[in-house]
Amino acid sequence: MPDKAQDEGDAYEVLMMGPEAKGIHLGDMVLRPDVSIVATRHGQDCDLEVDGRKCVVVEDTDIRVVLSEST
Repeated sequence: MPDKAQDEGDAYEVLMMGPEAKGIHLGDMVLRPDVSIVATRHGQDCDLEVDGRKCVVVEDTDIRVVLSEST
């Protein structure tokens, strides 16, 4: 999910997901969960970027609200 919110305050677009993720799809807009997993390298936080956009990693089970589903 991008680090910067899109049009809806704390809404994030799903850019990537693991094969076992459930209830969400690529392109869905989701409300930012309270819990996020910070990417680390050797114990230090590291920037995670996808196509030049800073991202955060979350568990699919932490996503409670899908604002709009991709078509």
